[in-house]
Amino acid sequence: MRLAISTALAVCVVDCEKRTLFPCKAPGKPEFYGISATPESVIFGNSRIDTAALTDHDAFRQSPRGHLAIRQASGLTRSAAELLQPHQIECHGNHVICANSGLNCITVFAPDLTVRHHHPVQAHFDILPGGRKGNHFNSVHVSGEIVHVLAHNYDRLSTIWLFTWPEFQLINVLATGAEWAHNVMVSGDDWWICNSRAGALYSVREKRDIWKLEDEGDGVFITRGLAATESLLFVGLTTVAPRWDRKTCDAGLCVLDRQSLRVIHRFRFPGIGGIHEVRLLDQPDACHGGSVIPGAVLLAAPEACADPS
Repeated sequence: MRLAISTALAVCVVDCEKRTLFPCKAPGKPEFYGISATPESVIFGNSRIDTAALTDHDAFRQSPRGHLAIRQASGLTRSAAELLQPHQIECHGNHVICANSGLNCITVFAPDLTVRHHHPVQAHFDILPGGRKGNHFNSVHVSGEIVHVLAHNYDRLSTIWLFTWPEFQLINVLATGAEWAHNVMVSGDDWWICNSRAGALYSVREKRDIWKLEDEGDGVFITRGLAATESLLFVGLTTVAPRWDRKTCDAGLCVLDRQSLRVIHRFRFPGIGGIHEVRLLDQPDACHGGSVIPGAVLLAAPEACADPS
């Protein structure tokens, strides 16, 4: 079994059987985050900036914009530069839904790459004049034609926003007891999210952490990045570090039995930087919509996919 993980500076493949980690040729320039797929392509989100520089409203307002990098067997294309600090992306059919965190919105790319920005609130930047914070929408997932959007909410408790597809009419906002949360996994009539600040997984229905990373004396970790088969759950781990150290901090990956939530194996990745996304390769992923990500396309030879940027 293989997984793709993204960090700010790289996209890598984890081979669970061989217990190895190796980089692949990711298209575009850092920083990397979202990975998803349509039937014809693998798609990456690129911020193209050092997001550590986004410290106030003026920095957000004046920042260059990022884009989608689209890898097909024939080569690479990219979308218009409509993204600011993009986080998770998910394909739904031939549309790409992006948590456009810096613009405090959800951005949808149509098959022809035309763009619609959906702003759930009046704030159109993640940091507003005077330093007031936005919602930091960071995760998107479509299940049952409902778009689930995770709002990190900075120092406030995180929330899940539910929208209709494709109209983006607001259905509900689900309160949680999680902080700095990421990812949404629909599990029966429940929603599981990463309670990132606690280094845990949180059940929205049960209003509690259902799994927490054990302290093994190797640092404090946040949970970010989820992928799942029918029997296994993969949880990304990132060392809690100052903003300027997050690109080179230690990271890891926990493999859990999905039913018992018992840890089967813990991978450690020294110095690779914080994990942004975790995606299964060559098989369906219960935490993500879109098509199966083909490892052969993800690992395509660089010379066959010249970067247009």
